[in-house]
Amino acid sequence: MKLSASRLAIAGRLTLLSALVLAMTFTLLAVSPIDPMLYYTSDNLFAMSAEHTAQFSGTLGLDQPLATRFHQWGVNLMQGDLGFSISQQQPVIEVLNQRVPLTLRLMVMGWLGSLLLGYSSGILAAIYQGRIVDRFIQGLSWVTASAPAFWIALLALSLFGVTLQWVPVCCGAPIGVSPNAMSWWQQMPYLIMPTLVLSLSGMSHVAMHTRERALQVLASEHVLYARLQGKSGWGIYRYHLFRNTLTPAVVLQFAGLSELLGGSALIETVFNFPGIGMTMVVAGLNGDIALLMAITLLSMLLVFAGNALARLISMKLLPEGRGHV
Repeated sequence: MKLSASRLAIAGRLTLLSALVLAMTFTLLAVSPIDPMLYYTSDNLFAMSAEHTAQFSGTLGLDQPLATRFHQWGVNLMQGDLGFSISQQQPVIEVLNQRVPLTLRLMVMGWLGSLLLGYSSGILAAIYQGRIVDRFIQGLSWVTASAPAFWIALLALSLFGVTLQWVPVCCGAPIGVSPNAMSWWQQMPYLIMPTLVLSLSGMSHVAMHTRERALQVLASEHVLYARLQGKSGWGIYRYHLFRNTLTPAVVLQFAGLSELLGGSALIETVFNFPGIGMTMVVAGLNGDIALLMAITLLSMLLVFAGNALARLISMKLLPEGRGHV
């Protein structure tokens, strides 16, 4: 009964959140100064007669009231129709099928990279507290936390792609080859630099949180008692330090999916990576409401899932983890 009530509460929150976010997004897109008719008319909108303009606006459904257009979009969504993308000239569902897998590859690698880099850095900073390693890690964390993701991407692209020519400078595949036709391993050279930048830009909060948590564990009475019993080094790290710091880091990483998604969009734009992030930028510049609404819905579901997983892990594992201190 409790599990059923919890599921109903989660479903209710998701439904309410979806309705509010989608309604606000649709309203902001509808009143934005970007006119989707400019895309169709190739910037010749002002050369058209008033009759042609009105007829064209009616064809696109732009002559309907805002509430009517949003209601129709919701009805189509319930029927599985996400609309037609004017910027990509194909159904939105096909655009998502092509671009989402590429973004997921980048986000999965960036999520794992930032978790491993941030967690290991936080542990090392705590073990070598006050030494040069600790100061370097703290400085790097503050720099990556304050620097925009696109700035780090531009520096990395300039150094490793242009100057040293170690990695490709752009795109997700060789020219003339579709990224969707390549396996994960074949696409790896084009994922290395975006993944590294995404990992660096997302490591700071995990590193600093893990450092503080690790310092608390190392200063606890349980660790002091273990040292008095003759334990040291790997034994303390394995049975006390890692068990009490890994789960909070994972929870924090799941809760930060929104920041990871935003960083991924900026990095895709810099590296011209054909994922959802770059597609969203193109759609925004052309007033592609249907595609932007679909990306907003997908992003909201991803962030909600990350927060739900973080809450579930913290409820199930953190109390058990505290018992192992």
